[in-house]
Amino acid sequence: MTDTIERTQESTQNVASGGSRSWLVRISALSLAVAVGVLIGWVIGAKDDDTDLDLITADGSALTEEQEEMALMLDKYLDALRNGEYAAAESWFFDDGDLVWGGFEVPYGDFAAFFSNMDFGLDQEFDRALVFEEFIVFFHKTDSGETQVDVVRFGDFAQGEFHIEEHVVTG
Repeated sequence: MTDTIERTQESTQNVASGGSRSWLVRISALSLAVAVGVLIGWVIGAKDDDTDLDLITADGSALTEEQEEMALMLDKYLDALRNGEYAAAESWFFDDGDLVWGGFEVPYGDFAAFFSNMDFGLDQEFDRALVFEEFIVFFHKTDSGETQVDVVRFGDFAQGEFHIEEHVVTG
């Protein structure tokens, strides 16, 4: 013979309402969503005065306004080259400005023909650049791994014009 035990459930729990814990979870989730939204907005709407290169001056001083303008111009120029926008890249030069790549002078107006089939690898630039007077010096690697030195000279600050006078790339 088998004995059976009957149990009666005397207490019941109300799990539908969740009480105060439910509000805490909702507020935490809402706060997290707002924080993520602010972070995404900050990344998307980042100011255009940030440069890709970490600039250091030769004498350790702070950058001048002109040098900060040079850095912004250099970023826009390099972005144009990376994106194949060669007319835009040329627009940052004086009409008589020089681009000398590995000893070869690229005539103004011939950027597209020169860069169209070239291994210049400017998307592999190093993080730091040296700023001295009207020069910015930085390094980049070509797609084949060769390290090259870039020296960019800006000019005509006295006239309030900021243009590239010369960009020399050596291997």
